[in-house]
Amino acid sequence: MVSLIVGLGAELFEPPRHLGFDGGDIGLLKAALFALSLLWSIFLGYKILGRQGVASSQRWIPLTPGLMGSCIVALAWWPALFGV
Repeated sequence: MVSLIVGLGAELFEPPRHLGFDGGDIGLLKAALFALSLLWSIFLGYKILGRQGVASSQRWIPLTPGLMGSCIVALAWWPALFGV
């Protein structure tokens, strides 16, 4: 969901530009938001698995496919977010 907001919400990043931030700073802001959303997804998955009774040492196994899927989505959004 954050990738949609960051990728398609170009107008959301116009106010910082008016405050003197350049394109590089705005790119870092977008990257930080995107990274935080990925970390938040992993955290939520970890907590859900904990409530399902999965041992802490075994939670990485079911989290791996979700992490890989999130990375694929991140790569797909990369050109829209950062223009590269």
